[in-house]
Amino acid sequence: MGSKAYKNLDDAIKYHFPYKEYEDLINDVCSYIKKRIGKYLDITKTFYVEDDYIDVNWRFLYSKHYSKTYYRECSKYSIRVHLFKGDINEPDYMGYFLLRPIPVLFALSKIVLKPIKGFYNLEESYLMTNIVEINIMDIDFSVKINAFQLLVQDTVVGVCADACINMVAYYLSNKFPRDFPNYLPEKLFPIHLYSRAIPSYGLTTYEMSEILLNAGYNSYIQEFTNNKEDFIGFIDSQIESALPVILSYEQHVSIIVGHTNSKSLPKQYIIYDDSGVHLKTIGFNNDPLFSGLLDLGKIEWNKRVFTISFDFDKVFLRHEYVDKMLKELGLKPNDFERKLLIDYRTLVSQLKDKNVDYYSRSQNKPHYVWWLEGNSKVGLVIDASCHKYDTKYSIIAFVKNNNKGDIRLLYKT
Repeated sequence: MGSKAYKNLDDAIKYHFPYKEYEDLINDVCSYIKKRIGKYLDITKTFYVEDDYIDVNWRFLYSKHYSKTYYRECSKYSIRVHLFKGDINEPDYMGYFLLRPIPVLFALSKIVLKPIKGFYNLEESYLMTNIVEINIMDIDFSVKINAFQLLVQDTVVGVCADACINMVAYYLSNKFPRDFPNYLPEKLFPIHLYSRAIPSYGLTTYEMSEILLNAGYNSYIQEFTNNKEDFIGFIDSQIESALPVILSYEQHVSIIVGHTNSKSLPKQYIIYDDSGVHLKTIGFNNDPLFSGLLDLGKIEWNKRVFTISFDFDKVFLRHEYVDKMLKELGLKPNDFERKLLIDYRTLVSQLKDKNVDYYSRSQNKPHYVWWLEGNSKVGLVIDASCHKYDTKYSIIAFVKNNNKGDIRLLYKT
Protein backbone atom coordinates (compact mmCIF):
# COMPACT_ATOMS: atom_id res chain seq x y z
CA MET A 1 0.00 0.00 0.00
CA GLY A 2 2.79 2.44 0.85
CA SER A 3 2.78 5.41 3.20
CA LYS A 4 -0.17 7.78 3.03
CA ALA A 5 -2.10 10.49 4.91
CA TYR A 6 -5.75 10.14 6.04
CA LYS A 7 -8.37 12.30 7.71
CA ASN A 8 -9.91 9.61 9.92
CA LEU A 9 -8.62 6.63 11.88
CA ASP A 10 -10.95 4.02 10.39
CA ASP A 11 -9.61 4.59 6.87
CA ALA A 12 -6.00 4.58 8.08
CA ILE A 13 -6.46 1.17 9.70
CA LYS A 14 -8.73 -0.32 7.05
CA TYR A 15 -6.28 0.33 4.21
CA HIS A 16 -3.09 -0.64 6.05
CA PHE A 17 -3.91 -3.38 8.55
CA PRO A 18 -2.91 -6.59 6.72
CA TYR A 19 -6.02 -8.69 7.49
CA LYS A 20 -8.43 -6.76 5.27
CA GLU A 21 -10.75 -9.71 4.66
CA TYR A 22 -11.80 -9.73 8.32
CA GLU A 23 -13.98 -6.65 8.59
CA ASP A 24 -15.12 -7.46 12.14
CA LEU A 25 -11.50 -7.74 13.29
CA ILE A 26 -10.60 -4.37 11.77
CA ASN A 27 -13.61 -2.77 13.46
CA ASP A 28 -12.59 -4.32 16.80
CA VAL A 29 -9.00 -3.09 16.42
CA CYS A 30 -10.24 0.43 15.60
CA SER A 31 -12.55 0.42 18.63
CA TYR A 32 -9.73 -0.76 20.89
CA ILE A 33 -7.39 1.99 19.65
CA LYS A 34 -10.10 4.62 20.18
CA LYS A 35 -10.67 3.42 23.74
CA ARG A 36 -6.97 3.44 24.61
CA ILE A 37 -6.01 6.75 22.95
CA GLY A 38 -9.31 8.48 23.67
CA LYS A 39 -9.30 12.26 23.56
CA TYR A 40 -6.18 12.45 21.39
CA LEU A 41 -8.32 11.28 18.49
CA ASP A 42 -10.82 14.08 19.08
CA ILE A 43 -8.20 16.69 18.18
CA THR A 44 -6.39 14.73 15.44
CA LYS A 45 -6.97 16.11 11.94
CA THR A 46 -4.35 14.12 10.01
CA PHE A 47 -3.17 10.51 10.33
CA TYR A 48 0.02 9.60 8.48
CA VAL A 49 0.67 5.86 8.12
CA GLU A 50 4.01 4.12 7.53
CA ASP A 51 3.66 0.51 6.39
CA ASP A 52 7.14 -0.89 6.91
CA TYR A 53 8.44 0.49 10.19
CA ILE A 54 11.27 -1.32 11.98
CA ASP A 55 10.54 -1.49 15.72
CA VAL A 56 12.99 -3.10 18.12
CA ASN A 57 10.27 -4.49 20.42
CA TRP A 58 8.24 -6.08 17.63
CA ARG A 59 11.40 -7.53 16.06
CA PHE A 60 12.11 -9.21 19.41
CA LEU A 61 8.59 -10.70 19.68
CA TYR A 62 8.66 -11.71 16.02
CA SER A 63 11.96 -13.57 16.31
CA LYS A 64 10.94 -15.18 19.60
CA HIS A 65 7.53 -16.46 18.52
CA TYR A 66 5.60 -15.01 15.59
CA SER A 67 8.15 -15.95 12.92
CA LYS A 68 7.36 -19.58 13.83
CA THR A 69 3.60 -19.24 13.26
CA TYR A 70 1.58 -19.68 10.06
CA TYR A 71 0.12 -16.18 9.95
CA ARG A 72 0.63 -15.42 6.27
CA GLU A 73 0.38 -11.66 6.65
CA CYS A 74 2.63 -11.48 9.70
CA SER A 75 5.93 -9.78 8.88
CA LYS A 76 8.90 -8.37 10.77
CA TYR A 77 7.64 -4.82 10.12
CA SER A 78 5.23 -2.74 12.20
CA ILE A 79 2.63 -0.22 11.07
CA ARG A 80 3.30 3.26 12.49
CA VAL A 81 0.46 5.80 12.63
CA HIS A 82 1.35 9.45 13.31
CA LEU A 83 -1.13 11.96 14.77
CA PHE A 84 -1.24 15.64 13.80
CA LYS A 85 -3.56 18.31 15.21
CA GLY A 86 -3.63 19.97 11.79
CA ASP A 87 -1.49 19.57 8.71
CA ILE A 88 1.78 17.64 8.60
CA ASN A 89 4.11 20.07 10.34
CA GLU A 90 6.23 20.17 13.49
CA PRO A 91 3.96 22.35 15.71
CA ASP A 92 0.93 20.09 15.04
CA TYR A 93 2.74 16.80 15.70
CA MET A 94 1.45 14.88 18.76
CA GLY A 95 3.15 11.49 18.46
CA TYR A 96 2.35 8.03 17.14
CA PHE A 97 1.16 4.52 17.89
CA LEU A 98 2.31 1.19 16.46
CA LEU A 99 0.36 -1.84 15.28
CA ARG A 100 1.64 -5.41 15.21
CA PRO A 101 0.69 -7.33 12.04
CA ILE A 102 -1.19 -10.05 13.96
CA PRO A 103 -4.88 -11.01 13.45
CA VAL A 104 -6.14 -10.28 16.97
CA LEU A 105 -7.55 -7.40 19.00
CA PHE A 106 -4.19 -6.89 20.74
CA ALA A 107 -2.48 -5.61 17.61
CA LEU A 108 -1.83 -2.27 19.31
CA SER A 109 1.85 -2.38 20.26
CA LYS A 110 3.17 0.98 21.40
CA ILE A 111 1.87 4.48 22.24
CA VAL A 112 4.25 7.46 22.15
CA LEU A 113 2.27 10.68 22.59
CA LYS A 114 2.98 14.09 24.05
CA PRO A 115 1.30 14.41 27.46
CA ILE A 116 -1.58 16.91 27.24
CA LYS A 117 -2.39 18.22 30.72
CA GLY A 118 -5.83 19.45 29.74
CA PHE A 119 -7.04 15.86 29.32
CA TYR A 120 -6.63 15.29 33.05
CA ASN A 121 -8.14 18.62 34.20
CA LEU A 122 -4.87 19.59 35.85
CA GLU A 123 -3.60 23.01 36.82
CA GLU A 124 -0.02 21.78 36.64
CA SER A 125 1.81 18.46 36.73
CA TYR A 126 5.23 16.82 36.52
CA LEU A 127 5.74 13.78 34.29
CA MET A 128 8.94 11.88 33.55
CA THR A 129 9.73 11.86 29.85
CA ASN A 130 12.43 10.99 27.36
CA ILE A 131 13.34 13.06 24.34
CA VAL A 132 12.03 10.98 21.43
CA GLU A 133 13.29 11.70 17.93
CA ILE A 134 10.89 10.82 15.11
CA ASN A 135 11.91 10.59 11.46
CA ILE A 136 9.46 9.94 8.61
CA MET A 137 11.78 9.22 5.72
CA ASP A 138 9.10 9.17 2.99
CA ILE A 139 8.26 12.84 3.45
CA ASP A 140 11.58 14.06 4.89
CA PHE A 141 9.97 14.98 8.21
CA SER A 142 11.84 15.09 11.55
CA VAL A 143 10.71 16.19 14.98
CA LYS A 144 11.62 15.71 18.65
CA ILE A 145 9.02 15.38 21.40
CA ASN A 146 9.03 14.73 25.14
CA ALA A 147 7.07 11.58 25.94
CA PHE A 148 6.98 8.47 28.10
CA GLN A 149 6.86 5.42 25.86
CA LEU A 150 4.04 2.98 26.61
CA LEU A 151 4.28 -0.64 25.46
CA VAL A 152 1.11 -2.72 25.18
CA GLN A 153 1.22 -6.46 25.91
CA ASP A 154 0.41 -8.96 23.18
CA THR A 155 -0.88 -11.40 25.91
CA VAL A 156 1.08 -14.35 24.46
CA VAL A 157 4.82 -13.62 24.48
CA GLY A 158 4.45 -10.85 27.02
CA VAL A 159 1.91 -9.65 29.58
CA CYS A 160 1.78 -6.58 31.83
CA ALA A 161 4.99 -7.53 33.67
CA ASP A 162 7.02 -7.83 30.46
CA ALA A 163 5.64 -4.52 29.19
CA CYS A 164 6.56 -2.71 32.43
CA ILE A 165 10.08 -4.15 32.44
CA ASN A 166 10.66 -2.91 28.90
CA MET A 167 9.16 0.52 29.62
CA VAL A 168 11.26 1.29 32.68
CA ALA A 169 14.43 -0.10 31.08
CA TYR A 170 13.95 2.05 27.98
CA TYR A 171 13.25 5.15 30.08
CA LEU A 172 16.21 4.70 32.45
CA SER A 173 18.67 3.89 29.64
CA ASN A 174 17.77 7.03 27.74
CA LYS A 175 17.29 9.35 30.74
CA PHE A 176 20.45 8.34 32.61
CA PRO A 177 22.85 6.77 30.06
CA ARG A 178 25.81 7.07 32.46
CA ASP A 179 24.01 5.09 35.17
CA PHE A 180 22.06 2.41 33.31
CA PRO A 181 22.95 0.05 30.42
CA ASN A 182 21.93 0.49 26.80
CA TYR A 183 18.38 -0.74 26.25
CA LEU A 184 17.97 -3.94 24.24
CA PRO A 185 14.93 -6.22 24.73
CA GLU A 186 16.96 -9.39 24.12
CA LYS A 187 19.30 -8.51 27.01
CA LEU A 188 16.38 -8.29 29.43
CA PHE A 189 14.99 -11.79 28.98
CA PRO A 190 17.83 -14.31 28.73
CA ILE A 191 17.12 -15.96 32.11
CA HIS A 192 15.32 -19.29 32.49
CA LEU A 193 12.09 -19.06 34.44
CA TYR A 194 10.37 -21.86 36.34
CA SER A 195 7.70 -22.43 33.72
CA ARG A 196 7.34 -22.41 29.95
CA ALA A 197 7.98 -18.92 28.60
CA ILE A 198 5.32 -19.01 25.84
CA PRO A 199 2.46 -18.62 26.39
CA SER A 200 3.31 -16.26 29.23
CA TYR A 201 1.41 -16.64 32.48
CA GLY A 202 3.00 -13.58 34.01
CA LEU A 203 5.92 -12.94 36.32
CA THR A 204 6.15 -12.61 40.07
CA THR A 205 7.38 -9.36 41.58
CA TYR A 206 10.58 -11.16 42.52
CA GLU A 207 11.13 -12.42 38.94
CA MET A 208 10.57 -8.91 37.55
CA SER A 209 13.15 -7.41 39.90
CA GLU A 210 15.59 -10.25 39.19
CA ILE A 211 15.32 -9.72 35.43
CA LEU A 212 16.02 -6.00 35.79
CA LEU A 213 18.85 -6.51 38.27
CA ASN A 214 20.57 -9.13 36.10
CA ALA A 215 20.38 -6.76 33.13
CA GLY A 216 22.16 -3.98 35.05
CA TYR A 217 19.21 -1.97 36.40
CA ASN A 218 19.63 -1.61 40.18
CA SER A 219 16.13 -2.63 41.25
CA TYR A 220 14.71 -3.47 44.66
CA ILE A 221 11.34 -4.52 46.08
CA GLN A 222 9.40 -2.93 48.92
CA GLU A 223 6.09 -3.92 50.49
CA PHE A 224 3.59 -1.44 51.91
CA THR A 225 0.77 -2.74 54.11
CA ASN A 226 -1.50 -0.42 56.13
CA ASN A 227 1.06 2.34 55.67
CA LYS A 228 -0.20 4.95 53.26
CA GLU A 229 2.03 7.75 54.61
CA ASP A 230 5.25 5.77 54.12
CA PHE A 231 4.08 4.82 50.63
CA ILE A 232 3.41 8.44 49.66
CA GLY A 233 6.70 9.69 51.11
CA PHE A 234 8.65 7.02 49.26
CA ILE A 235 6.84 7.52 45.95
CA ASP A 236 7.37 11.29 46.17
CA SER A 237 11.12 10.86 46.70
CA GLN A 238 11.40 8.59 43.66
CA ILE A 239 9.33 10.80 41.39
CA GLU A 240 11.25 13.93 42.42
CA SER A 241 14.43 12.02 41.53
CA ALA A 242 12.99 11.22 38.06
CA LEU A 243 12.99 7.49 38.89
CA PRO A 244 9.86 5.51 37.89
CA VAL A 245 8.18 3.09 40.29
CA ILE A 246 6.51 -0.16 39.25
CA LEU A 247 3.32 -0.61 41.29
CA SER A 248 2.22 -4.21 41.92
CA TYR A 249 -1.34 -4.48 43.22
CA GLU A 250 -4.14 -7.01 42.77
CA GLN A 251 -2.25 -9.22 40.28
CA HIS A 252 -1.42 -6.37 37.93
CA VAL A 253 1.47 -3.94 37.48
CA SER A 254 1.62 -0.37 36.19
CA ILE A 255 4.22 2.41 36.37
CA ILE A 256 4.03 5.57 38.50
CA VAL A 257 5.74 8.30 36.48
CA GLY A 258 4.60 11.66 37.84
CA HIS A 259 2.29 13.71 40.02
CA THR A 260 0.09 16.78 39.96
CA ASN A 261 1.30 20.16 41.24
CA SER A 262 -2.05 21.78 41.99
CA LYS A 263 -2.07 24.55 44.59
CA SER A 264 -5.75 24.03 45.35
CA LEU A 265 -6.21 20.23 45.09
CA PRO A 266 -4.59 17.23 46.83
CA LYS A 267 -1.62 15.68 45.04
CA GLN A 268 -2.49 12.84 42.67
CA TYR A 269 -0.16 10.41 40.93
CA ILE A 270 0.21 9.78 37.20
CA ILE A 271 0.45 6.16 36.05
CA TYR A 272 1.07 4.50 32.69
CA ASP A 273 -0.85 1.25 32.37
CA ASP A 274 -0.29 -1.11 29.46
CA SER A 275 -3.74 -2.74 29.68
CA GLY A 276 -5.70 -0.06 31.57
CA VAL A 277 -6.61 -2.37 34.48
CA HIS A 278 -5.28 -0.09 37.24
CA LEU A 279 -6.67 2.98 35.48
CA LYS A 280 -10.13 1.40 35.63
CA THR A 281 -9.95 -0.09 39.14
CA ILE A 282 -7.87 2.44 41.12
CA GLY A 283 -7.98 5.41 38.75
CA PHE A 284 -10.26 8.39 38.20
CA ASN A 285 -12.36 7.24 35.18
CA ASN A 286 -9.42 8.07 32.97
CA ASP A 287 -9.64 8.99 29.30
CA PRO A 288 -7.36 8.23 27.47
CA LEU A 289 -7.05 4.75 28.92
CA PHE A 290 -3.26 4.38 28.79
CA SER A 291 -2.18 7.17 31.13
CA GLY A 292 -4.07 8.85 33.94
CA LEU A 293 -4.39 9.60 37.63
CA LEU A 294 -4.13 7.06 40.43
CA ASP A 295 -6.71 7.34 43.22
CA LEU A 296 -4.90 6.32 46.43
CA GLY A 297 -8.28 6.24 48.20
CA LYS A 298 -9.22 3.16 46.15
CA ILE A 299 -6.19 1.13 47.22
CA GLU A 300 -7.14 -1.36 49.93
CA TRP A 301 -4.17 -1.06 52.28
CA ASN A 302 -5.06 -4.27 54.11
CA LYS A 303 -4.00 -6.04 50.91
CA ARG A 304 -0.40 -6.43 49.79
CA VAL A 305 1.03 -3.49 47.84
CA PHE A 306 4.50 -3.96 46.33
CA THR A 307 6.78 -1.59 44.46
CA ILE A 308 9.86 -2.18 42.33
CA SER A 309 12.14 0.85 42.42
CA PHE A 310 15.59 1.82 41.20
CA ASP A 311 18.87 3.11 42.61
CA PHE A 312 21.67 4.93 40.87
CA ASP A 313 24.85 2.86 40.94
CA LYS A 314 26.60 4.69 43.82
CA VAL A 315 23.52 5.40 45.92
CA PHE A 316 23.30 3.32 49.11
CA LEU A 317 21.30 5.61 51.40
CA ARG A 318 17.62 5.01 50.71
CA HIS A 319 14.64 7.19 51.50
CA GLU A 320 13.58 5.48 54.73
CA TYR A 321 17.04 6.00 56.25
CA VAL A 322 17.03 9.66 55.28
CA ASP A 323 13.89 10.08 57.38
CA LYS A 324 15.48 8.21 60.31
CA MET A 325 18.57 10.39 60.00
CA LEU A 326 16.46 13.56 60.15
CA LYS A 327 14.76 12.36 63.32
CA GLU A 328 18.14 11.68 64.94
CA LEU A 329 19.18 15.22 64.05
CA GLY A 330 16.07 16.55 65.79
CA LEU A 331 14.33 17.39 62.52
CA LYS A 332 10.92 16.27 61.25
CA PRO A 333 10.73 14.59 57.84
CA ASN A 334 7.53 16.53 57.11
CA ASP A 335 9.46 19.80 57.55
CA PHE A 336 10.87 19.20 54.07
CA GLU A 337 8.62 19.73 51.06
CA ARG A 338 10.76 17.70 48.66
CA LYS A 339 13.41 14.98 48.96
CA LEU A 340 15.20 13.97 45.80
CA LEU A 341 18.37 12.36 44.49
CA ILE A 342 20.46 14.56 42.23
CA ASP A 343 23.92 14.66 40.72
CA TYR A 344 26.06 16.73 43.11
CA ARG A 345 27.61 18.90 40.39
CA THR A 346 24.18 19.59 38.91
CA LEU A 347 22.89 20.68 42.32
CA VAL A 348 25.77 23.09 42.96
CA SER A 349 25.45 24.51 39.44
CA GLN A 350 21.69 25.10 39.82
CA LEU A 351 22.12 26.77 43.21
CA LYS A 352 24.80 29.07 41.80
CA ASP A 353 22.51 29.95 38.89
CA LYS A 354 19.97 31.05 41.51
CA ASN A 355 22.63 33.20 43.23
CA VAL A 356 22.43 31.05 46.35
CA ASP A 357 25.47 31.21 48.63
CA TYR A 358 26.44 27.56 48.86
CA TYR A 359 28.82 26.54 51.63
CA SER A 360 29.84 22.93 52.16
CA ARG A 361 30.83 21.77 55.63
CA SER A 362 32.42 18.66 54.10
CA GLN A 363 35.13 18.02 51.53
CA ASN A 364 33.13 15.07 50.23
CA LYS A 365 32.00 15.38 46.64
CA PRO A 366 29.94 12.25 45.96
CA HIS A 367 28.34 11.54 42.61
CA TYR A 368 24.79 11.65 43.99
CA VAL A 369 23.34 13.46 47.00
CA TRP A 370 19.97 13.75 48.65
CA TRP A 371 18.65 17.29 48.26
CA LEU A 372 15.99 18.24 50.83
CA GLU A 373 14.01 21.45 50.39
CA GLY A 374 12.54 22.85 53.59
CA ASN A 375 10.92 25.76 51.77
CA SER A 376 12.02 28.41 49.30
CA LYS A 377 14.84 29.51 51.63
CA VAL A 378 16.28 26.42 53.36
CA GLY A 379 17.84 23.21 52.07
CA LEU A 380 19.92 20.26 53.27
CA VAL A 381 22.48 18.18 51.32
CA ILE A 382 23.19 14.57 52.40
CA ASP A 383 25.76 12.19 50.92
CA ALA A 384 23.74 9.45 49.18
CA SER A 385 26.66 7.00 49.34
CA CYS A 386 27.08 7.21 53.12
CA HIS A 387 26.40 4.61 55.82
CA LYS A 388 22.73 4.51 56.77
CA TYR A 389 23.50 5.24 60.45
CA ASP A 390 26.06 8.02 59.86
CA THR A 391 24.77 11.42 61.00
CA LYS A 392 28.21 13.03 61.39
CA TYR A 393 29.95 12.91 58.02
CA SER A 394 26.90 12.37 55.83
CA ILE A 395 25.64 15.97 56.12
CA ILE A 396 27.48 17.84 53.39
CA ALA A 397 25.82 21.23 53.62
CA PHE A 398 23.02 23.31 55.08
CA VAL A 399 21.79 25.81 52.52
CA LYS A 400 20.10 29.02 53.57
CA ASN A 401 19.29 31.78 51.16
CA ASN A 402 18.98 35.21 52.70
CA ASN A 403 18.42 36.82 49.32
CA LYS A 404 15.10 37.20 47.55
CA GLY A 405 15.78 34.19 45.37
CA ASP A 406 14.07 30.81 45.57
CA ILE A 407 16.33 27.79 46.20
CA ARG A 408 13.80 25.26 44.93
CA LEU A 409 15.10 23.30 41.96
CA LEU A 410 13.35 22.76 38.68
CA TYR A 411 11.80 19.35 38.03
CA LYS A 412 13.83 16.90 35.97
CA THR A 413 11.72 16.95 32.82
